[in-house]
Amino acid sequence: MEPIRDPKVLARVRLMFDLYEAAEEIMRQNLLRWFPQENEDLIERRLRAWLRKDPNFRHTPFEADFSGRSNSH
Repeated sequence: MEPIRDPKVLARVRLMFDLYEAAEEIMRQNLLRWFPQENEDLIERRLRAWLRKDPNFRHTPFEADFSGRSNSH
């Protein structure tokens, strides 16, 4: 497979990664604001759950259910 060298495609890929990083940082700031009492490890755990859409976290505002069961409302 040949590497992609088209400048337009490379620019789109760079933009995609920039947007991903921006979205991740925005969500991290939201979690810090929503859960100011939590330490950095718990915030990162919530962020990772959001990134992978973990079923052990409710949708809003990421209230944890660590019982191991999925929430089925």
